[in-house]
Amino acid sequence: MAGSRFPTPANEAARLLALDSYGILDTPPEPVFQHIAELAAQICQTPMAAVSLVDGRRQWSKSRIGLAAQEVPREIAFCAYTILDSQVFIVPDATADLRFRGNPQVCAGPKFRFYAGAPLVTEEGLALGAIEVFDVIPRHLEEAQQTALALLARVVTSELDQRRKITQNWESLQTLVEASPLAIYAVDPLGLVTLWNKSAEHMFGWTAAEVLGRPLPAVLPERESEFQWMLGRTQEGESFRMEIVRQKKDGSHIPVSVLTAPLRASSGQIVGGMAIADDLSERREADERLRQAQKMEAVGQLAGGVAHDFNNQLMVIRGYSELLLQQQADDPKAYGQLEKILRAADQAAALNNQLLAFSRRQILQPKVLDLNLILRDLAKTLGRMLDNDVILEIKPSARPALIRADLGQLQQVMFNLAMNARDAMPNGGRLTIAVSHEEVDQQGARGYGCSPGEYVCLTATDTGVGIDPAILPHIFEPFFTTKGVGKGTGLGLATVYGVVQQSGGAVHAESEITQGATFRVYLPSVISKPISGRLAAAHQLPRGTETIMLVEDERPLAIMEYEFLQGLGYTVLLAHDGRQAAQMVEELVKPVDLLVTDIVMPNMTGAELARGMRSRQPQLKVILVSGYTEHGPSARTAVPDDMDYIQKPYTLSVLVKKVREVLDGPSQRKAEPSDKTGT
Repeated sequence: MAGSRFPTPANEAARLLALDSYGILDTPPEPVFQHIAELAAQICQTPMAAVSLVDGRRQWSKSRIGLAAQEVPREIAFCAYTILDSQVFIVPDATADLRFRGNPQVCAGPKFRFYAGAPLVTEEGLALGAIEVFDVIPRHLEEAQQTALALLARVVTSELDQRRKITQNWESLQTLVEASPLAIYAVDPLGLVTLWNKSAEHMFGWTAAEVLGRPLPAVLPERESEFQWMLGRTQEGESFRMEIVRQKKDGSHIPVSVLTAPLRASSGQIVGGMAIADDLSERREADERLRQAQKMEAVGQLAGGVAHDFNNQLMVIRGYSELLLQQQADDPKAYGQLEKILRAADQAAALNNQLLAFSRRQILQPKVLDLNLILRDLAKTLGRMLDNDVILEIKPSARPALIRADLGQLQQVMFNLAMNARDAMPNGGRLTIAVSHEEVDQQGARGYGCSPGEYVCLTATDTGVGIDPAILPHIFEPFFTTKGVGKGTGLGLATVYGVVQQSGGAVHAESEITQGATFRVYLPSVISKPISGRLAAAHQLPRGTETIMLVEDERPLAIMEYEFLQGLGYTVLLAHDGRQAAQMVEELVKPVDLLVTDIVMPNMTGAELARGMRSRQPQLKVILVSGYTEHGPSARTAVPDDMDYIQKPYTLSVLVKKVREVLDGPSQRKAEPSDKTGT
């Protein structure tokens, strides 16, 4: 046999792959296989026995009795023939067998004369090796002994199969542990780390190599007693969940929810504890955002309700002041006093508008705007708002910055940001307002409280006194201000927050004491043709002779507007609710040219009245009026696209200009898509 090659099974490639999957080659001796080899030697009454495996180049013994060599080349291995068949392979006298009489193990060394081997065959029919018996004298093997040897081979194969299943399950478990989005780690009874998955590395910052075999580094020194108490509960067999504080490698602290359970050996003995940790930082931030939103909503409802009722009274004050102003043109003293009343009313109206913007009770008229153009047009106005020692720098984006927003509200956002920056720089400084395009990913969206996507970002950066990190989370709250008494309403940034939220965007602030502040306003980017963002120029009050149906349930306001429009030449029909107006229409002979109606009235809404009148007069033009649209179930109903709208409070001059604009304009036909929404 010297120099000859060993025989190879037809399924050799598959056999070698199967053998490798068991992971048993070159592993330490184990009692279970040693006992099986001893039992084989006793049953077959031989001095030598082994449990052997055959790989591509050798025969290797997992256990052996009476044999010195643990492995031999496959060329001289008896087992190389045993794996060719599923039956017990027997060589009664090796010196008489042409296949073995030149074998070094026969001629020298152990000087084998007798050999018998039962192949270790898997369920797939692949022979991994054999359980073998040897003797130095020729002999035979009884049939019962052959049967027993075959049974022992099946015992070995069964043990190997169980080992492989356990190994595969463990590997699957390891894969699941490593793939888990939750941090999973384990410690022994002394608190030394025995398991540390990838998510634990990501959450805490330490790699597995840095923590395995060492005390759990995430435990804060001042919480060591708490950790030992938890470890003690685990050692007593208890599973429990806790919310605790842990530290990261960079020294920062994070809140985590930890589910712990004891680790047990196959005997049932507790050998350590396992923990599954979930970082609560994002969840708590989300909870805080929700609480903040609920608080803002509650205050907003109050502010919106007050502002809506105040609008009507304020318009009466302003309206009659305007009328008196025209009548007292020849009396300088009275004229000046009336001007002061109007200025005070204007300031009250501005504050009222901030309440409405903050509470998101205004009806917006969003259009596609280029933020670059709006910022350019407002640059001079913003510059005048700032002190002389504050430098304003405008940085538009390189390409159009198209957004869909309400022009007036967007201008108010810029004004409030500029005024906030001015107040933060009492000794002068620089305010930089820049426009950019940004992609907000999932993580950023969670932090800003918006949806992922393309945004146009308006950034206002000042070099002022900065904001204390302790109060930074509160700056968008209504009526929160760090200014002295009488120097701030606490509505500026709250208004910015309300407008931006209503426009589908988000606002974020960053600041440190003495390091200035940066406000970033994110507005969804759109692709469309922008309209001009310029403010309309003032004109003289126009007159007319058309017939106007005026419907207003606030009687002092209705009478004032009635007198004003009549004074400009219009024929005015006055009604105080929708039902009264509908009855008047039934009795009319001459058609009405324009309907001006409040949206919210008893018995019938303004939109319902307009639709009813248009059923009789399809070309009727309509102006809807309201302070806000929080009207119960229909609170978010869109203003019809074929009707115009004015937001209270407005001056009489604004009213008459809108009246003239609608009367002189084209027919109000339905447009798509809607450009006016009520929220």
